[in-house]
Amino acid sequence: MLDPDFNYKFSFLLFFFIQAIIFSGLSLKKGKESGLPSGRWLSTFLFLSAMYITPWMLGMDDWYAYDGFREFLFFVPFYQFFLLGPVIYFYTLSLLDPSWRLSKKEWLHFIPAGLYLLYSLIIAGIDLLVLDEFYFYADGRDKDLDLWYQISGLIWMILYSYRSLTIYQKYRNTIFEEVSFAETITYSWIRRF
Repeated sequence: MLDPDFNYKFSFLLFFFIQAIIFSGLSLKKGKESGLPSGRWLSTFLFLSAMYITPWMLGMDDWYAYDGFREFLFFVPFYQFFLLGPVIYFYTLSLLDPSWRLSKKEWLHFIPAGLYLLYSLIIAGIDLLVLDEFYFYADGRDKDLDLWYQISGLIWMILYSYRSLTIYQKYRNTIFEEVSFAETITYSWIRRF
């Protein structure tokens, strides 16, 4: 007989969460051992993916219904749309060119993510430390779900996905012009990714 208290939706998401965390750790380890930045970028992407499903997973298990947990879940910026785009882009760059390293100028790509983190910290600081009541969260909605953030984050990720595909296409064209065994080193899965 099935246990009526067992939450299948939570368990399903927990499986993917654990997988993402494990593979994030393994990719980080591999990146450190090999000295290639692509492993660290993949690790970051997998960790951000795990963060993305965390509110859904915990929501399925009614964590938002408990005081203390709800505040924690609201104030942690789990959805990192402004960070996902550059991470995918830099992963593509580092995978296609193992000698590539992040330059000082390229850190500018992380300014929107930093600003959103600052925005999240200011909201948390005002609600939790200054006012000691919910002002920004008085409506009971997570600010990560605000329409402006969802739409701008989606546009941001589309732009970086397009940039990644452009880099991949240039790489593919160059490979086909220079080597006879190009099919084996084209990373064709990147286009689908």
